Order: sequence, then structure tokens, then C-alpha cells
Amino acid sequence: MAVASESSPNLARQRTVARLAERITSEEERISAQIEFRGVTKRYGAIAAVKDFSLTVRRGEFLTILGPSGSGKTTALMLLAGFISPSEGDIFIVGNSVSAVPSYRRDQGIVFQNYALFPHLTVRRNLEFPLEMRGVKAPERSKRVDRMLERVHLKDYRERMPSQLSGGQQQRVALARALIADPPILLLDEPLGALDRNLREQMQGEIKSLHKEFGKTTICVTHDQEEALTLSDRIVVMRDGRIEQIDTPEALYDRPVSRFVANFLGEAN
Repeated sequence: MAVASESSPNLARQRTVARLAERITSEEERISAQIEFRGVTKRYGAIAAVKDFSLTVRRGEFLTILGPSGSGKTTALMLLAGFISPSEGDIFIVGNSVSAVPSYRRDQGIVFQNYALFPHLTVRRNLEFPLEMRGVKAPERSKRVDRMLERVHLKDYRERMPSQLSGGQQQRVALARALIADPPILLLDEPLGALDRNLREQMQGEIKSLHKEFGKTTICVTHDQEEALTLSDRIVVMRDGRIEQIDTPEALYDRPVSRFVANFLGEAN
């Protein structure tokens, strides 16, 4: 009985310490968070595309939202970009609510699957455009464009039109344009979906290199398991508008929490 009476307070203390540690860890994550979703739901009529979505993204992290078609992953990205507004919940960037902030006032670079380059502008003018919108003077614009084009290996293509470029070259221009104004956050919407397998593998390496060099907090949306496992610090697996699991690529692959996650990630093997 003595052992039991001694162990009970010890067990209670251990549980208290564990709860306190969890609270401290949660608070530290919140303090270091670049992006935070708090209980976000997005409805279209009776359909909830995203349901009670809560997520913290750390500064400088490369996080991928992964899921099949209809899982809600693109809706989550569009909410963060400011193209649509939450039906419930809130979104914070560096501790400030942005749910009511229009997309053009959110300091984010965005790359779409279809590149979204201006077809009537040269490569150089495509890159100059976001700098012009921020009031950067012409000499500085020219220097930044030259540096960025050299970085993405397209300096000799500065006066080409987008239609004169390959898919991989257009995607590099889109990445350069998203990064040239030095936004703290980079959003990638199925960035490699339009490329063939060889180009996808090349661009995965390019994206990893750019992330390492520029250190942007990056949110990538994809249905491609291999892409997510290759690029990400952490992966959010979504299903039917909800988060199924959040973890590192290694932990997700080795310790899936559900049959759905195991089967979905197993397709990449």
C-alpha cells in the first residue's frame, strides 16, 4: 500500500509536468509561427470544403498540404492567399489576423500550376512588374531582375516572350517573379503538375535549392506523394476537408495514423 500511495502523487506530478510541457511547446510554436489557421471552416452552401482546420507553420518551414482531389487542400491555400474568406475561424500571419485583408495586401509570392505569366510581356518585364507595383526605382529593378534571372539560369532569355519558353523555363520565371520582391511567404499551387516526369524531378531540385537559399516560409499544395516526400519539412495529409495527419515525411511514411494515410502514401513507393 505504501508503494501505491507514493506512486500516485508521483504519477500525478508526472502528468502535471507533461501537460505543462505540452502547453509550453504549444506556446513556443505559436510565438515562432509565421502562419496560423485557427478552427477555419469554408462552406459553399451546405458543403464544407474545409472543416475545423487548425495548423501552425513555423518561420522558414517548407510545409506541403497533400491529398487527393476534393480533399480541401487547394481551398486551404486559397484561404491563406486571400482569394476566398473563411466561413468560420481565423487566419493569422505573424500574430495578426488577415481574414479580412485582401489578397493584394498580403505580402506573399504565389506560383500557380499554369504559371500565370503575362503573355504580352517579356521575361524581364514579367519580373519587373511586382517591383514596379512596390515603387522600386528603375535602376534597382534592373539589378534585381539580372540577379534573379542569373540565379534561375535564364539570363540569356530576358527579352523572350513566355510563348518562346519551355514549360520548365516558364516555371522558373514564375518562381523568380514570386521571389523577386522578397516576400516572407511563398505559396505553391501544384507547381510541377504541368511538367513531365523528368522536368518535375529537375524542378524539385531547383525548388529545394531556392528554399535553402532564400529561406522563405513555403506552403505547397500537391496531390503528388513523391513530390511532397521529397520537398517537405512537414506534410499535412488531408481527407474530406479535414486534417488526417501532420508529420515529417519519415514519420508519415513509417508511422501512418490511419489506413487512409498508409494507402495514400504507399502509392509513392
